[in-house]
Amino acid sequence: METPARDVKNAFLAEVVRHIPIVDLDGFAASITIFHRHDAVDATPTTWHTHPYYEFSLVRSGVINYGIRTKPLIRRAGEVFFMPPNTVHRWHASRVPASIDGFMLEFFHTDTARAAFIDSLPALSERMNYRLKMPPAVRARFAEIDREIMGGELYAVKRTALLIHDIIYLTIRHNFAEALSEPAVEDAKRVVANEREMRLFLAAKQYIEHHFAEHISPADVAREINVSPRYTNYVFSRAIGRPCGKYLQERRLIEAYHLLQFRTGIKVREIARMVGFTDHYYFTRAFTKQFRVPPTGIRARAFM
Repeated sequence: METPARDVKNAFLAEVVRHIPIVDLDGFAASITIFHRHDAVDATPTTWHTHPYYEFSLVRSGVINYGIRTKPLIRRAGEVFFMPPNTVHRWHASRVPASIDGFMLEFFHTDTARAAFIDSLPALSERMNYRLKMPPAVRARFAEIDREIMGGELYAVKRTALLIHDIIYLTIRHNFAEALSEPAVEDAKRVVANEREMRLFLAAKQYIEHHFAEHISPADVAREINVSPRYTNYVFSRAIGRPCGKYLQERRLIEAYHLLQFRTGIKVREIARMVGFTDHYYFTRAFTKQFRVPPTGIRARAFM
């Protein structure tokens, strides 16, 4: 269970993420759904689980043994575990105490020329053995984040948001420089979004981010961006491969995942309501299907 001090830090980091709509990566972008910190004080493993976003986890101290179904993956201090969405995995600390800074990211293209790169990211990460190298300049930024958290100054959230933007930008561009330098080839059969569709997608995504807990529906999103629900689904499917309703549900579930870990005094039923579910039983089924573990199981161990 997180200590009160750790809860305060994670509340601060959650607020920071709200100040970063997207990380512009030159032709494609990353959306940060969660950034939080885990401490592991023993070697108890998590349950096998999954989530719908890329996991970008920096091991700050100790040694973490990540496992996918085929092999173990050891990560030491200063190393990053980078795993594609929907990969079944678990982890435990093999050297304690251990601390992890964990991000959940979603990538999408803002230039049609980068659609192929986004599609290739899962294969690229597997080829790299789910490991990213962290440039020295990026490591220094994590230390700066610690100073901002501890300082508690008026503009600390905004300064930390800039630091996190740099961390994601520099690390992704550094590790995928070769793939990004290859000539972009557009496949006429590939689903791509034009400039107008991308503007609509980003506007819809921002609206969802601010209102998903208010029981909004895809129809509400469509009204907000002034197009039909059918066209809204089309825009989402072109940008991220999923319709608006599916994305909206995933966003609610990932927020519930986060709250279950760090708001341990709130009942599961209440968390379901807080993230926009009106039916507790439907929430439990959807959560278990998405993460392969029930909501109550999340509180047994940190899962990211």
